[in-house]
Amino acid sequence: STWGYFSPPDSMLGRVVVAIALCAVLGAPALAHDDEDVYTPPADSHVVDLTSDNFKFRVMEGHWLVKFYAPWCGHCKHLAPIWDEAAKELDGKMNIAKIDCTVHSDVCNAYGVRGYPTLKYFRSGVPREYRGGRTAESIVAYSTRVTGPAVGDVTAATLKTFTSVPGSKFVYFGAGVIAQDDVVMNVAERFIDSASFAMSGDESLTSKFAVTARPGLVAVRGDSKEDVEVYVGEWNSDEIGAWVAARLLPVLAEMTQSNAGDYMASELQTVLTIVDPSAGTGKSRALKIARDVAVALQGRFNFAWIDGLRLSDFVEQFELTAADLPQTVVWNSKDALFYNNKSIQSKADVLAFLDSVLAGNVEARGEGRGFVADTLRWLENVMSTMSPLWMVAIILASFAACGGCIYCVLSDSGEEPIAAPSTLPEHHGTKPKSAAEKPVSAEEKKNQ
Repeated sequence: STWGYFSPPDSMLGRVVVAIALCAVLGAPALAHDDEDVYTPPADSHVVDLTSDNFKFRVMEGHWLVKFYAPWCGHCKHLAPIWDEAAKELDGKMNIAKIDCTVHSDVCNAYGVRGYPTLKYFRSGVPREYRGGRTAESIVAYSTRVTGPAVGDVTAATLKTFTSVPGSKFVYFGAGVIAQDDVVMNVAERFIDSASFAMSGDESLTSKFAVTARPGLVAVRGDSKEDVEVYVGEWNSDEIGAWVAARLLPVLAEMTQSNAGDYMASELQTVLTIVDPSAGTGKSRALKIARDVAVALQGRFNFAWIDGLRLSDFVEQFELTAADLPQTVVWNSKDALFYNNKSIQSKADVLAFLDSVLAGNVEARGEGRGFVADTLRWLENVMSTMSPLWMVAIILASFAACGGCIYCVLSDSGEEPIAAPSTLPEHHGTKPKSAAEKPVSAEEKKNQ
């Protein structure tokens, strides 16, 4: 499910901190709830109103993109005219619908809706998370991908149209081997929400993209030569899938309201170049360095830039002020951590800094630090590697252990209590208030 305009990370800690951070990224205008700014849908709106009574049988057939919303939600109001625009353009291709969760809460609860607006795509009744942008163009592009073939066709004549679609594009040059084609088809199906795939037999494109062998796969993430990258590696679904996953976002782009969730949902950390737009040459130089580094380190980080003055509240969480800009920060939104070094000045400095981050030689900062956060992450990592039966066994064992602890505390065992490890924070809620309240040892009881 989605929170507002993004899909939250799996981390328990990340869900809390990232939600707060995203509000800062999006800015106050999108959060406004002014009753004066009420959008009135057109009389001929193509958006379908769903209810508790008709939801299930309507979405059971065909393709549906559904907005779960609340009338008071500022983000929902912002999306309403965009939703209408997309519905009109997609008429006959994708059913665009909405359902009011303040009225039909049973449906929203059944699909795990926890924030507004939540967008879900239904194909013959089977739901999946919407992973596209929040512009009409992005919604149309997403709908075109999921309702069409996973891998299309492209030639030199149609390349411009193909690459103009929002999101990353991947062009496959086959060798006529079915097994190799199937690998790309499987990967394309996996990432159909996020990227466009096409196959080409046009030799002029192999030259354009410098493909020297077949099978070949090319990532096209922008308009320049540096935005094109040829896959080099083993030809299997796991290797290619990992390579594609690391190239779903542009080489370098501004982080905005429509794409912030994409960066937060990524498994890669994001290198943020924070600039002062009024700095002129300072901004241009910082962005030039950022792009050069992004090209050099494709697949190892995501790269984006933000306006540090407009988003000053967001920038403050990185312990930066306007006087510090421009700055480069590595942001791990999943674990609510960041890494910075205010002494960075050159491209060489940035590259050295990022190498140190990857090597674990830079101290992490942020809300995700500390004993509790580390413990939560450890538990999540342990549980993610366990089978459900082992998880059940551990939970039952934990209950048994807790029961034993309670019994020992309540029973008069005559033994000294076990002291809490010194690394744990003092629990003021259970600390004895006076000597009279402290546990009595066995020796003391004997003397009494």
